[in-house]
Amino acid sequence: RAFEDLARAEGFDVIAGSMDEMPERESELISTFISRRVDGLIIVPTTSDHKYLEKERKAGIQFVFIDRPANNFTADTVVATNRKSAQQATEHLINNGHTRIAYMGDSQDIYTAAERFAGYKAALAKAKIKLDQSIIHHGVQDKREIDEFTTSILTGSDRPTAIFSSQNYVTIEAIRALTKHKLSKKVALVGFDDLPFADLVEPGITLVTQDIQKMAEVAAHLLFERIKGKTTKAELHEIDTIFTQRGSGEL
Repeated sequence: RAFEDLARAEGFDVIAGSMDEMPERESELISTFISRRVDGLIIVPTTSDHKYLEKERKAGIQFVFIDRPANNFTADTVVATNRKSAQQATEHLINNGHTRIAYMGDSQDIYTAAERFAGYKAALAKAKIKLDQSIIHHGVQDKREIDEFTTSILTGSDRPTAIFSSQNYVTIEAIRALTKHKLSKKVALVGFDDLPFADLVEPGITLVTQDIQKMAEVAAHLLFERIKGKTTKAELHEIDTIFTQRGSGEL
């Protein structure tokens, strides 16, 4: 919606499609859009190699990547401060007295997930807290697997006192698990990505959220400038996140 509002102001229409983390879907969508003679594309990438876009760029198509950088292809890119913000979120838990902090996130093959996990590890290393693989879980595809993980760490003898969840889907699963085991007010929780109901639960969920409007504005501006003829070298913009304390991370 943010892209559409900005595009209309510039006299452009927006066509959108979803990839659902499917690399083959990315190339199909891009081919479809290019066949419709679009002026430019803003892409949240999923494939591991974007060399195939060189031919399209030579044909005059302009590209901006958002949320994640391209692979083997140089283009304007807009991302959130994933690593720095994840480190700050973990440090927030550490500053509240937590030294045993579980981590839940998406597959490490995904740029944002890898960056956020790196931030989590950096915070632990800075505080001289040993990394414990037994309280770390990657992947969001299997809900049953997530449930088994949360149950095992929350009912074990050495239960973590806090959880850092680096993706909104797993934050929901963390909330569900804490509620199930009646630990919502005993185990701290900080999540990455927005949740529309974050202030409605008890305690409210402390979150790191991406500034979606700002990211859209920057990405759209970059694309429009390229379409108008800008030829300077590709730019990388890291947009600061928003940290909102609501109680769950301050237990």
